[in-house]
Amino acid sequence: MSRRPLSPPWLDHASRALHAELRGDRAQAVEIMNDLNQRWPGQMAQVLVAWIDTAGKALGMNDFQPGINLAFQHATTGSRTANADDVPREVAWTGRLFAARLAGDRDSFAALLEALPDDETASLNCLQVLTSSALIINRSKGARR
Repeated sequence: MSRRPLSPPWLDHASRALHAELRGDRAQAVEIMNDLNQRWPGQMAQVLVAWIDTAGKALGMNDFQPGINLAFQHATTGSRTANADDVPREVAWTGRLFAARLAGDRDSFAALLEALPDDETASLNCLQVLTSSALIINRSKGARR
């Protein structure tokens, strides 16, 4: 009998935060995310990877895809832009983080995480990754119906 690898201890919290955001329960998602960050502060990069990879899988991406073109779509209006200067900083950072991870660009991914200050901006950016992941997953479910 083969053994399943143990899941990291933070994975349940990360999953619960994503599911809360998928349901539109922002308050619960933020509460879980804050608890996650307090319990496992050194693991947020792995949490972001888990959320991004889950969103990538929802898009049908099962492997890294170098050469991803970065574009942003407004969640309400549907308007699109490829210019990161046209969106809020946390959205631009999140888009770049998604592109780096989904392209398998470890150096860019690490640099983006390293450039993130350890303050409220970091929390806002992490929340934006969670929100973007949920939007991608919800939209991909709608596209498959």
